[in-house]
Amino acid sequence: KYKPTDEYETTLVTQLSLDRLDKFHLLINHWDGPISITMYGTDAQAWNLTQFLSENGINRMNMAIHIVYKQGKFYPVNHLRNIALNAVSTPYVFLNDGDFLPSFGLFSYLKKANKVLMTGSEKRALVIPAFNGEEGFTYPKDKADLQEMLQEGSVRMFCVWCAHQTHGPTNYSVWEKTSFPYRVEWAFHYEPYVVVRSDIV
Repeated sequence: KYKPTDEYETTLVTQLSLDRLDKFHLLINHWDGPISITMYGTDAQAWNLTQFLSENGINRMNMAIHIVYKQGKFYPVNHLRNIALNAVSTPYVFLNDGDFLPSFGLFSYLKKANKVLMTGSEKRALVIPAFNGEEGFTYPKDKADLQEMLQEGSVRMFCVWCAHQTHGPTNYSVWEKTSFPYRVEWAFHYEPYVVVRSDIV
């Protein structure tokens, strides 16, 4: 089991279907911290995963992969996430979707943010703003680069135009103008990607 190097580390917790190994490969290239991922699919797809790991030389000591074999027609997202959560050994977890690629360097940034923002007795969640990119877009290097892409239209704020209640409370208009953390209010159907203490999930 992975042993954290300090008290502010975050494990990325996610789930993904086994037929999306391309997304899995991108994810582990974007996040250099510990990962706990549950993958869902058939026995044949699980075999493809072992071949994929071998062919790409993927042998990370800070990654736990769990396999749940497909049953029925529904995708058991909460069950898959809970399995991944059970393997976490770090003080913090980053709950995200397998389609969501974290910014390069986010693991290191969160260690600093957790130390400043997440300590103390108050229960807090650190919201990670999400964005949609056009197919084949170049991943932004930093916030300034991202803001330029937003102005050009090659990137959009995630789901604000299609389902405002799921990410709208993140308050992207404030995010665009500030370089500091700000408080957001929870709302019904709000489904942000968050970092929280692992002992309160």
